[in-house]
Amino acid sequence: MYTNIYGSVVLSALINHIYNEAVSGEKTLNIKELKKKAKDKWNQILSDEKERLKITWDFSDKDFYKKTLEFFDIPLPSPLNICVCMTKENVLYAPFIADNVIPLREDGIMARSMLKGKIYPVNFENTEELKNA
Repeated sequence: MYTNIYGSVVLSALINHIYNEAVSGEKTLNIKELKKKAKDKWNQILSDEKERLKITWDFSDKDFYKKTLEFFDIPLPSPLNICVCMTKENVLYAPFIADNVIPLREDGIMARSMLKGKIYPVNFENTEELKNA
């Protein structure tokens, strides 16, 4: 999930939810359960071609982020602070909080795309912008 565009969308959203809850002081989601369900779905995609074929959109789709989150049953965070990290070889989404790219991995190791790639911040102040994108 860490070095794949679809997985990076899911992890970026989860990290945004964690950050938003820490800032607001309100626990509204069971992040641990969401992460487990997303990981189970990811493993199912890796092992089942029928499940993999359900992903019919790619990075060029204007609703890429929204469709990916819906597929993994992850609610849109609000606010949603993300960036796109691009190299010649790969594209990843990452949380972009306080003008910093936040690692997707728990151990803090960042993918090459996040370290060496071009960083394009994509900040949504509210999810309505993304819903209507």
